[in-house]
Amino acid sequence: MAKGDKKVKRIYLVRHFQTVAPEGVLIGQTDVALSLSGAIRAAELGQELSDISFDRVFVSPLSRCRKTAKFILGPDFDLARLEILESLKEIDLGSWEGLSSKEIKEKFPDIWEQRGQNPDTISPPGGESFNELAKRVRPAWAKIVELDVEKILVVAHQAVNRVILADELGISLKKVLTIEQPYGQVKVIDKLAK
Repeated sequence: MAKGDKKVKRIYLVRHFQTVAPEGVLIGQTDVALSLSGAIRAAELGQELSDISFDRVFVSPLSRCRKTAKFILGPDFDLARLEILESLKEIDLGSWEGLSSKEIKEKFPDIWEQRGQNPDTISPPGGESFNELAKRVRPAWAKIVELDVEKILVVAHQAVNRVILADELGISLKKVLTIEQPYGQVKVIDKLAK
């Protein structure tokens, strides 16, 4: 490395793969397993990323993230190296957990509409708004970004990753629902090392 060149830290931000939950059902913090299809796709991603040696691996405590990480990292990875962060747990959807969008619209029409317009401040009954989610995600992300390592894998959830990506892209949490991250998608975030 030439004098003056800065080292780049590369963070691979992954959303877990498909679960056994029925399509369209919001699961939030409910702990559901990966589907067989999700496990197969995670193993395929592991093959694509097999030439990367991750210095640190951070995951949500929910099994769908831990299993996704396990399949990505392969059978030779020491699972004791997984660093489980409670703060990366999916958004709490309160009384909406386990319901389909259709059921939520029927049972909670006003809050559903308000949350669609103001996800930053409106939460499902007994759940979290995106501002509340951000209060636990941002400190964890800041610590990950500050690490003095070159390759980091983070496996989390759609809402968690939306908060991280909104901050990285300078997007207001009011517009956080416009950020897409399908199952298993990898977002690569480069940071200059200090």
